[in-house]
Amino acid sequence: LISGFIDGLANVFTDDPEVIRKFVNVRWPLCFMIFFMNLSVFLEQILLAMGRTKTVFYAGVIGSWVGQVPGVVMALYLWRKDLVGLYWGVTFGYMMLDVLLYFLIHRITWADVVAEAQARGGSKAAK
Repeated sequence: LISGFIDGLANVFTDDPEVIRKFVNVRWPLCFMIFFMNLSVFLEQILLAMGRTKTVFYAGVIGSWVGQVPGVVMALYLWRKDLVGLYWGVTFGYMMLDVLLYFLIHRITWADVVAEAQARGGSKAAK
C-alpha cells in the first residue's frame, strides 16, 4: 500500500521535489520496516494479553539495543550512508525482535497461562 502511494505520502510532509524524490527512493526499505514494525506490535499484544509485560519490555530492549542500533550502525558505516541504509538497519532490528517474540510465544505452556489468568481473576477453579 505504501509503495503504491509513496508520492502522495511524501506530499503530506513536503512540496520539495528533491525531498519527495528521496522519499520515493526509500520506498522498499520503508515498506519492509513498517511491515516488521507492525508485526512486532501484533506479537507483543499476544504476550501482553497473557500478562507478560516484563517479557515484552525486555524483548523490546533486546530488539532495540542488540538489533536496531547495531543494525543501523553496520548498515550506515559498512554499506551505505543514506536513508536506505538507515531503514534496512531498523528493519533488521524489527526482524530480530519478531523472531524473538515468535519463539517466546511458541514456548509458552498454555495451561500455565490459563492458571495464571484464573489466579489473577480470583477464579475458584484456580484454587
